[in-house]
Amino acid sequence: MDFTILDKAGVRQTEFAKLVGVSKIAVHKWTKGGGVDKRHSDKISKMLTAIGGATFGGYLPIAPGTPNAERIKATQTALVKYLRKA
Repeated sequence: MDFTILDKAGVRQTEFAKLVGVSKIAVHKWTKGGGVDKRHSDKISKMLTAIGGATFGGYLPIAPGTPNAERIKATQTALVKYLRKA
């Protein structure tokens, strides 16, 4: 899986972890080349695809300076907007 889209989308590893329901340590390992557990692979693949689509569709990255407490909500909103248009 290609996790480089997270950087392009401005999605932090901790935010991605919350979106897919895993630990931030797991995401860190995956981005460094560690294998993804099969029970999570489908969800992760779909989320990466949605993040890529939202990025190339102009919904991500979220505005610079968005407070940390609001980043996950803003990312979720961007993904919903993209998926509704797709």
